[in-house]
Amino acid sequence: MVSQPANRKEILLYNRWIVFFLLLALGLRVGAAVYWHGQATADNHFFRLGDSHGYWILAGHIADGKPYQYGSPNASVFRAPMMPLLLAPFTMIADDSTAILSARILAGTVLGTLAVALVAMLAGRLAGHRAAVAAAGLACCYPSAIGMSVIVLSEMLFVPLMLAFLLIWNRAWEVECPKRRWALAFMAGLIGGLAVLTRPSWLLFVPFVATLGLVFSYNRKTHLQIMVAIGLGMCVLMTPWWIRNYIITGKFVLTTLQVGPSLLDSFHEGATGGSDEGMQFMREIERQQLQSDRLELQKDATRKLESTFEWRINQRAQREAIAWATENPSGILKLAWAKLCKTWNLWPDGGEVGSPVIRLAISLSTFSVLLLASAASLRLVPNRRVLLAICWSPCLYFTSLHMVFVGSVRYREPAMIVLIAVAGCALSMLISHFFTSKQEPARVDSTLPDCTA
Repeated sequence: MVSQPANRKEILLYNRWIVFFLLLALGLRVGAAVYWHGQATADNHFFRLGDSHGYWILAGHIADGKPYQYGSPNASVFRAPMMPLLLAPFTMIADDSTAILSARILAGTVLGTLAVALVAMLAGRLAGHRAAVAAAGLACCYPSAIGMSVIVLSEMLFVPLMLAFLLIWNRAWEVECPKRRWALAFMAGLIGGLAVLTRPSWLLFVPFVATLGLVFSYNRKTHLQIMVAIGLGMCVLMTPWWIRNYIITGKFVLTTLQVGPSLLDSFHEGATGGSDEGMQFMREIERQQLQSDRLELQKDATRKLESTFEWRINQRAQREAIAWATENPSGILKLAWAKLCKTWNLWPDGGEVGSPVIRLAISLSTFSVLLLASAASLRLVPNRRVLLAICWSPCLYFTSLHMVFVGSVRYREPAMIVLIAVAGCALSMLISHFFTSKQEPARVDSTLPDCTA
């Protein structure tokens, strides 16, 4: 394990290096944002991904005081609200190009730089100031971290929220005072709720780690206290969203009404493990639901259909996905393997990342971080067991989740950002060993007797 700095002078030096890497991270991300936006503008397509456009439309509705729906009342629970809320002020800028570029720079690059700082804090808790500096350097230049900062997707906001959640969760483990532990865990829950309302797939993370902790934790009582407090914090934060959804649908909706379509995207005839059909099958689901609604009304014109059309579509898609999975158990296993390969493919296929240069950069950086993080974990296990488990838990969670839902290189990247903190510990060890080995010969030579006399 890396030794701690001996004095304030060394600490000040390390902090200056961290500030340098944060400024470099901001500069790299601003440059990437300008370049990416320029490329998109040249193609007359500000958003290359459909999700980005959806967030921007909903953000505009918030800014204009319009109903929070994507296109029609049949998409009122289509997206979680945090990303549109973040983007809403930028939609008030008249020129679309300027507005979107401002969002990339003033929101994306700042949040991306904040993520670098949080990674450094995680590494510092693992192995001290040197590890924090090394992790900041890695996170600063990690290609996918730069990309997630400038593309208008949920990762832009989700990654710093996730890192803050993990840091406070770990801090709750460290304190001895029960009241303070509850307060910290509750605060982590509030941040976790924000993360869920940014990226709904984070919803099951707390139940996932709570279950693992009850099986493997050396202190189940503390673990259970923390998980309960986190769960309460998440419930408090998400309650307004739940109330709003109930008012609209008359049903309890945890996140959005895209769970059914996402599940059907994963389990249907011809599925490959990726979202490679553009959700075109949902048109058939909508057609079937419209026909079913007409038949219901023909039987009894005074009968009120259950909930909203959006809710009924979600339920139909969910039923079809479960039915297909039940009838094709061997297909589930094949798809799980295919999704695992798509998520952890070290050489992204051209469908996800077109540029060979970018693909090479992603491959090399991913492999390097995984190798360094694994090496550091072997060294740090005796002393940092809880924090290491916390740092590896998103990797295990997203891997498991996307063996059920569709897989993509994109879905592993938040977990990779966390592992950079662990990788930074190994990198700091290597750098320290290199400089020590360089200095040792000179020190030894100076003790040799003078043989020239």
